[in-house]
Amino acid sequence: MRPITRFVLLSIAGLFSSRPTALRAQSVDTALARRLGEFGRVWGGAKYFHPRVADGRIDWDSVAIGVIARIRAARTESEFVESVDAGLHTLHDPSTRVNRRLTESGGTSVRTEAIRRLPDSTLVIDLNPARGEALLPALSTAREQVARTPRVIFDLRRSYDAPTVSNSFLFSQFGIDASLTASPLAMPRQRQRTYSGFMPQIGVPNAGYWAGVLERPVDRAPIQRKAADGMIAFVINENSDVPSIAWALQAAGRGIIVSHGPPPDGAGGMFGSRSLPLSGDGSATIRMAELMMPGRGARVFADDVVAMADDPIAAAAAMLLAPSAAARTVTIDPESTMRPERGYAESSYPSFELRVLAAFRWWTAIQYFYPYKSLIGEDWNRTLPAFVASLGGARDSVEYGLAVAEMVARIRDSHGNTRNNRGLTAYVGAGRPGIRVRMIEGVPVVVQLAHDSIAASGIAIGDVVLSVDGEDVKVRYARLSRYVASSTPQSLDAGVVSRLLGGAIGSDALVAVRGQSGHTREVRLPRRAQADWPTLAASRTGPVYRMLETKIGYVDLERLAPNAVDSAFTALAGATTIVFDMRGYPRGVFNQLGFHLAPIAGVPAAIIRRLTPASIDATETAYSEFIHQAFGRGERYSGHLVMLIDERAVSQSEHTGLFLAASGATTFVGSPTAGANGDITSVLLPGGIEAYFTGQEVRWPDGRQLQRVGLQPHVRVLPTIKGTRSGKDEVLDRAVQFARTGR
Repeated sequence: MRPITRFVLLSIAGLFSSRPTALRAQSVDTALARRLGEFGRVWGGAKYFHPRVADGRIDWDSVAIGVIARIRAARTESEFVESVDAGLHTLHDPSTRVNRRLTESGGTSVRTEAIRRLPDSTLVIDLNPARGEALLPALSTAREQVARTPRVIFDLRRSYDAPTVSNSFLFSQFGIDASLTASPLAMPRQRQRTYSGFMPQIGVPNAGYWAGVLERPVDRAPIQRKAADGMIAFVINENSDVPSIAWALQAAGRGIIVSHGPPPDGAGGMFGSRSLPLSGDGSATIRMAELMMPGRGARVFADDVVAMADDPIAAAAAMLLAPSAAARTVTIDPESTMRPERGYAESSYPSFELRVLAAFRWWTAIQYFYPYKSLIGEDWNRTLPAFVASLGGARDSVEYGLAVAEMVARIRDSHGNTRNNRGLTAYVGAGRPGIRVRMIEGVPVVVQLAHDSIAASGIAIGDVVLSVDGEDVKVRYARLSRYVASSTPQSLDAGVVSRLLGGAIGSDALVAVRGQSGHTREVRLPRRAQADWPTLAASRTGPVYRMLETKIGYVDLERLAPNAVDSAFTALAGATTIVFDMRGYPRGVFNQLGFHLAPIAGVPAAIIRRLTPASIDATETAYSEFIHQAFGRGERYSGHLVMLIDERAVSQSEHTGLFLAASGATTFVGSPTAGANGDITSVLLPGGIEAYFTGQEVRWPDGRQLQRVGLQPHVRVLPTIKGTRSGKDEVLDRAVQFARTGR
């Protein structure tokens, strides 16, 4: 194990040796929620953008657990800030730290005069940032003397609480870089994390999301022809910012790095550092990028490490006089891969620290990667303390599961749901009776029965559900709606009614209904796992595709398999209008439909945008954009297209609508769709909970918004209770009328 790696591990073990608290409730007051929220923003920013965290070398979860425990015990704002600082210090990176006012013991101390000469004429320049404004004239003087001196030592040691100053910037701005060399130097490169969308933490990416490393050149070192081209030494310590010129000189054999104690674990130039505010006077600065030398990686390699009791200036001077004595071992950093997320699924009620960590993980993923954040309807920056309070204060597994579901619902995205949420399942119930319910005329109405034996229990299609297990449906709807993420009101209806009759598997649902006669009656319906009701897997029965009339064809896109698309178009070749029924979820056929509907040259069907964040600064977030096109194969159907839609059409259903609309004149008949499109991606939360959100933005080809809007019908038709009871499909009937008359 390398010394620096051991140092980091010991730092984590020493600073955060406290174990997670026992599984007990913890009330989270406003001050604690605010403090934990501030730390959560810092933790999340470092997780995805600091080079040493993003590549998985640091167990950042363990750091979070330790800091959360310390913040809980903090009595003052100062102790809170110290807790955050201790967490950042485990990175052993002088540019990632809490910035506070200088203390008398550290930042204000100055070792000696700024410029001096040793008896052997070696020039020593002390760039202690604690000199403040007095440092500037010293830098100007140094530039003139360095160019004429064959041996120079730059003392770059600094106290941990000294001001954050970029030595690369100072060397460049004051022309010191140029005075150090008359010959070209190979300069380091800058490396930083880069993303295209959010890599799912469960399963494999199905939309091409990726995370990687971006490398780009640093500006070339300027050359001064009259420079001495001498030997240069840089004396550093663990808090030093190592300038890029030091790396270049060392690699060229003209630079020596002497570390007073352990060197920083990768530093240089403070490239891309950004800050987040903390309470009081503090702020946390996080490095966004790092330097790396070709063939040597991103680690600072010291030619000599001098004990703290010894004089590093004397050691550097001796090495300048005998540079051949320098010996160092250079190893290239391993390929960086992000550490797999841990689900902590051992308990459905994790420790306080892990529950707070769940809030951190979700909030951070949405903060940097959610393409529809502007549509949430509230300032996302203000939500984290509330999430910390609700998850941290949960008293048992059910409250924790509900708090997670409610947190996910805050993004107002119909893709936002949870799986393996044992607390939520216990609350809602995994069992369902063998009926399907929809909101019709503002009330829940039975629209489908699993089989005749369900009808024998006394329930009938068209019955209005009034109560479930003695609870009024309006009360039950309001109670459940808190835990359903929805992009639109109609999508909320669909999400809630799918859970309205839920309960424990094996129990009976006591359902009060009002039938066509107007009388109220109670029926008992057995609850089973949803898989035990296979006939409810689809909304409709009958042939998947058929001729409704001589010139009107019909295709049920909820049930049409990809390998049946060609057969469907062959069977319906004589139709002048095809009605595509998209009142449900399709089976991935939009491309195959395009083969028969779009021109060979292709036609834009959708604009897809994916977030590519570069740092914690939102102004540095960009989109990668591409056009999703529909391409035909030459045998193009030229008839009219009608698509039936309602709130059950979501995501891929809506994308299918975009493909049909792009491929030919399409008339939408029915009611607005759910308004959630763009492949989902996943976040793994403690307790083994999987949480989801829409991973990329989808718009109409002309730029119109689809999310939170949905496909809008040209011909608006809503089912009625009367029509449902009489067995009519009023939406399909209206579509047929439109196909006949064009009105």
